[in-house]
Amino acid sequence: MRTFLKKHLFALVLGLIDGILSVLTLATGKVLDNKGEKFSFSLALRVALVTAISGGFVYFISEYAKQRNSLIKAEKELNLARHGKFVTSNLGRQILKETAVGVLVSGSFSFFGAFVPISGAVFFPTYSWLSILIALLILAILGFSMAKLVYGSSVRWVFTLIATGIVVSFLGYKLHVI
Repeated sequence: MRTFLKKHLFALVLGLIDGILSVLTLATGKVLDNKGEKFSFSLALRVALVTAISGGFVYFISEYAKQRNSLIKAEKELNLARHGKFVTSNLGRQILKETAVGVLVSGSFSFFGAFVPISGAVFFPTYSWLSILIALLILAILGFSMAKLVYGSSVRWVFTLIATGIVVSFLGYKLHVI
């Protein structure tokens, strides 16, 4: 399990941050302008699902393109006469499989990152603003964890992620998407 997480840490972090920031963008307007309307469980699931699908697709395109580019670069460095040989070989199929697993990880954590904060508005409709605090708390925990993982400044990581969450929340409030 630990090896799996290390191998797919990028997908996990990307999915989690994508889910949280997406839900802050999409739902903050409805959460803060709660005019007696409850944030339904169905809407929370739909928002989280759309976020997961979108995040998974973005991950697939970016990671698969990066991996294919690495194979093409290796071909050029080896001065192979025919280009595209590595991409169509077992190596190409291997990167496709690894990218597909990354999509599942990224999509799952994107769903989690979107659903957990928004569920605060579902389960506590009177205090729906708690969902924004939950999102910011998760971003703070993630920032602290990332700082420890990459030997960075905890203050910078936490501040950067919380500041990003606040900016995105403000944009979501102004845009009032949902």
